[in-house]
Amino acid sequence: MVATRKIIIHQLSDYNKLLERVPTSHIDVAIIEELKSVYGQACKAVVVEYPYYETDYLSTYYIFYAKKLKPFSKECYRLLFFSDTRCYNLIGYMSLRPTYPGTHLGRTYLEPEPVISNPAYLLLAESKVHFMGGEAVLNIFPHMKQEGDVAVCAHVSLWSVMRSFTYRFHEYPEVRLGQLVEQVKPKDERMIPSKGLSISQMCDVLLALNYSPLIISNSSFQDCSDAILTYIDSGIPVIGISSAASHAVTIVGHGEHETGNLIKGLVPSSWFEPYLSNSDLTQDLPKVILSTKLINSFYVNDDNFLPYRVVCRVPYASQTYFSSNGTQKNFRLQDFDYAIVPLYQRIQLGYQEAKAAFMALVQMGTYSWLDRIVMRMFISSANTYKEYVYENRQYFGKKLTDIITGLEMPRFIWCIEVSKPEDFVDKMVSAIAIIDSTSSTINADPFLLITEKEQIKLLNNREQKAYQLPVSFSRVPNFNKNLTEVNVNGKNFI
Repeated sequence: MVATRKIIIHQLSDYNKLLERVPTSHIDVAIIEELKSVYGQACKAVVVEYPYYETDYLSTYYIFYAKKLKPFSKECYRLLFFSDTRCYNLIGYMSLRPTYPGTHLGRTYLEPEPVISNPAYLLLAESKVHFMGGEAVLNIFPHMKQEGDVAVCAHVSLWSVMRSFTYRFHEYPEVRLGQLVEQVKPKDERMIPSKGLSISQMCDVLLALNYSPLIISNSSFQDCSDAILTYIDSGIPVIGISSAASHAVTIVGHGEHETGNLIKGLVPSSWFEPYLSNSDLTQDLPKVILSTKLINSFYVNDDNFLPYRVVCRVPYASQTYFSSNGTQKNFRLQDFDYAIVPLYQRIQLGYQEAKAAFMALVQMGTYSWLDRIVMRMFISSANTYKEYVYENRQYFGKKLTDIITGLEMPRFIWCIEVSKPEDFVDKMVSAIAIIDSTSSTINADPFLLITEKEQIKLLNNREQKAYQLPVSFSRVPNFNKNLTEVNVNGKNFI
């Protein structure tokens, strides 16, 4: 029979009562301390549930723990967190595994509002939770801690990315942690106990499970931060890898755009995107600022901590947190020298190719761009983008709305929004370019549609012709459907 016990949180010391309800075979003092630090008094009640059968732990139990001389239990504890003392409003839960000390933190689904202190844009998915005869829906990014022998940080990052896709796209089935471990192809030696995964092994797992992984690195992009942020803005979680620390984390969102210097005109010259040539023709062309340059923080799920931790960009490059295994760690964005992006299989053009195509378009000088523009790039599904256009039809106008919603597109498209600096602050867009994500990388003109103030360029794929149509275009709200805007006082989709 499932037993539940409720603990009311009047003060931080009340979290210590968990040690009376949960045996040390399932919990560490460090977990209690981190709950105090992260949740504080935003959590008003904790319900302890036992037994709880976590499917991801069971999937590793049968391939590893069941084979040991020392007996390991199959039963977990589950902690349910509520923002009210009557336990009506569920804000998260975590399972506690009967594994070795320091590895007890199992599947952890926490809503971010009680956890973060500043507005953020996160990649969240809805997950149904059944508890005490009821049901709730949490908006979360999946998280857990590595248990050390079967699964390490690379396995956990892969698991969290795949579980996120499962909750958002029906064609991606649920892959349990043990099943993922068994997908890894050994190189020279046994895979359990695990000594970690190489980048190629991680990509092999993604390929085997119908993803199309793309590897980006600081060596090829100078600084891969802009590429990472662009894919995050596309609603795609990214696995960040630090070679020096032999560690992998999942990047799940970013902070606000810091636009103060943009409005004041105090933009460093290094922020302007370079043109493809240094000829004199570029002197009168607009200065293009990538919107990701205005973002100074990432949100990551690191298996050493509870989710939604901040990673800062230069100049303030590090923050220290207390991890669930009792250690102190510093986060630095520069530590991520590689990243793995799990793309949809039919997407051919990556970040670099799409950006280069737009910069070549600007360099042609045939479009009346402004003296200084902010360029925002992202991937969207065609259906989601058409939905956005239709919802904002009062801004697009009937004719352009009909053109875009009737435009033949692949399943996913690259979108580029062009804004004047003052419009970007107001989340408004002055021009739009849509790129065929299935186009060849050597195609010099992958655009499906380009807008200007008084006309648009429309490519008819069946006739292989481009049309200039006299359709007016002024300002429209920016696209707002890939990430969730999370504030302390609530959330809205963005």
